[in-house]
Amino acid sequence: MALQIPVTSPLTEAQAELTSKIGSMKSLLSIPIDTNLNIPKGDQISTYDYLIKVLKAIGVDPEIVFNLFLDKIFDETGTFLEEKVLDAVADSFAEQGRQLPSTVTPNPTPQQIEDYKESNRLYLRGLVPATFLQTVKQQLAKNLVLMIFGPKEGPAAESLNPDPSERDRLIEEAICGENIFSISSDPIVKEENVEYNRIALRQQLEAGEVVFEISCQDVKITLPEEPGYFFDGGGQFTQSTQVPTPSQSLQIAVQYVRNQTQNINNEENANSVGKSFYEIMLVKLLNYISSLIFPFLGPIFNLTQGTTAGAGIDASSIAYGTCAIMNSADNPSQDPEQKQAFFKSLANALLKELLRLLLVLAIKEFKRLVANYFARTAIEKQKRRVEKLRQKFQLFQGVSDTAQKAVKYAAAAAALASILGQIPE
Repeated sequence: MALQIPVTSPLTEAQAELTSKIGSMKSLLSIPIDTNLNIPKGDQISTYDYLIKVLKAIGVDPEIVFNLFLDKIFDETGTFLEEKVLDAVADSFAEQGRQLPSTVTPNPTPQQIEDYKESNRLYLRGLVPATFLQTVKQQLAKNLVLMIFGPKEGPAAESLNPDPSERDRLIEEAICGENIFSISSDPIVKEENVEYNRIALRQQLEAGEVVFEISCQDVKITLPEEPGYFFDGGGQFTQSTQVPTPSQSLQIAVQYVRNQTQNINNEENANSVGKSFYEIMLVKLLNYISSLIFPFLGPIFNLTQGTTAGAGIDASSIAYGTCAIMNSADNPSQDPEQKQAFFKSLANALLKELLRLLLVLAIKEFKRLVANYFARTAIEKQKRRVEKLRQKFQLFQGVSDTAQKAVKYAAAAAALASILGQIPE
């Protein structure tokens, strides 16, 4: 007996539309009416997570925004990062009651602090050239890679940063800065688990074998023995004659992780792995930004130390690293607000820009989605209108045909009557 293959009967356009609308109505009716809309602020989903959900629901890849964000921060011809760093320094001066160039207030009021922030920002932007970080952005990218992957010693570490003491500092700051600044809705983590995670991270970074949770699975990543091609070109993803920009270097690192992860993942999930690590890298960038910028703040304080409010103040008194910030929370003799001022201002400014880019893309794509919806609705409406006109035309055409037939019948009957009249009885 021959194999009987069942035939799938396709739906007509009207049937498919009706089926989809019924499904949508059913989904809408399944939403509980008594949903609690007064959710406490701390329990709500973060703005970042929500925008990512919206983009994915629209069908847009958020990696487009991640690329733009990195390009803006590490642009060697732009001044976005420099401006945000100057604002953060100004805010930190204000938290200490210092209004540049000449006012020092021991115990400033909250209003004075806000006024000093605005005044200091204007002063520093007019004093410090907005290009003081442009020549070090490639090294910033290298230091970020070292803080993410390690190792502490060896050829790979030396190619990223040749200074052993600076590598020690970066590794320590990476351990202290783990999850110090969050952009997502975090699960509840016990204090003992935090300490355990830091101990585990120290071991991984020093050895250069770091475990990341990517696509709900643990992936161990080790940098190549010579990761210099990330930044100098000539590797698998670059041309030997073209030196990557700092942003492109970090994107090459993402691609490297994607390729490493494919060893335990199928081809279908390759892109999602890369995107997930991209988000991990951006979160770490925001966590480590103060520690990354700290060594390159000298040009600012060389100019401010000649003022009354800036006398005796250097980078170590303004821009604190993650370890100093973490320890200040447990030390009652220190003011956590002053320790955190530079980091909070800079990290929040970068996060605000990331959210802005995500929101702009979400609005743009949503408008396009709505425009396509209304365009399709108009087309469907026009089709129905044409169909109705066609049906009316057929109706009138039928009446016209009947009238023409009646005329022909009358003419034939008249001719027949004349003929019948000539026949003798």
